[in-house]
Amino acid sequence: MIKFIIIIIILIIVLIILKNYFTLKELDLKIDACSGSLFEILDLKKETIEKIIKSSKNKDIKNIISDINTDNLFKYDEDLYQTFKKIEVDKTLTKKALSMTKDIKKIDEEIDGLKNFYNVNVNKYNLMYNKKPFIYLYNLLKLEKKEVFKERKTSDLNILKD
Repeated sequence: MIKFIIIIIILIIVLIILKNYFTLKELDLKIDACSGSLFEILDLKKETIEKIIKSSKNKDIKNIISDINTDNLFKYDEDLYQTFKKIEVDKTLTKKALSMTKDIKKIDEEIDGLKNFYNVNVNKYNLMYNKKPFIYLYNLLKLEKKEVFKERKTSDLNILKD
């Protein structure tokens, strides 16, 4: 009878571990898919910024796009954000370039939506990942804690200005 109870307890623990593991893997797939979408939309933003730079008369911003890191999602997003901020204040932009800055703002809205979706899923993932004693097992299974996008302080200032 005691052996039967021990076997039932072990089976329950194994089922809990498997359920959590598969939930983490499902969240991981959502996060990966969202990362792929973010890279695609960031590439579109980069292409649009390159077009704006080509149409600009300002020689100082011509080489600005070459410093962008496209390997890391978070760095890529931040580099494009900072690059666009520099371009946005350029007074020599043509009418065509100015209309493309509006396209960038629409792209940024899409990026913000994807980043929110990404962060929600990463937060769920990290909450499950950090539960003890499962965290030790997840480390053995080569699962890692994920990074979230940070809020930009300038967006808070823009909200206050509006």
